[in-house]
Amino acid sequence: MQMPVRQRNATVLPLVRKATECSVLYTLVFAGPRYSADLRRAKINDLIVGSIPSFVHQVQAMTDTHDHMYGRGSEEAF
Repeated sequence: MQMPVRQRNATVLPLVRKATECSVLYTLVFAGPRYSADLRRAKINDLIVGSIPSFVHQVQAMTDTHDHMYGRGSEEAF
């Protein structure tokens, strides 16, 4: 049985907040030399994950949970 969307969102959204709450992360990614406004979303995700090793676990938990709830690969569109 699949979880209702509201319940899936309630599970995923706290992980999203935890993975993105650090302003240092954004500073490192968007002010960094590898960032470009024309990067594909997946490449920006790669920059985020690679920017701060201490955030890798939070980001991975978020994307794994999203994939589990919404289907494999769905985090790319997310």
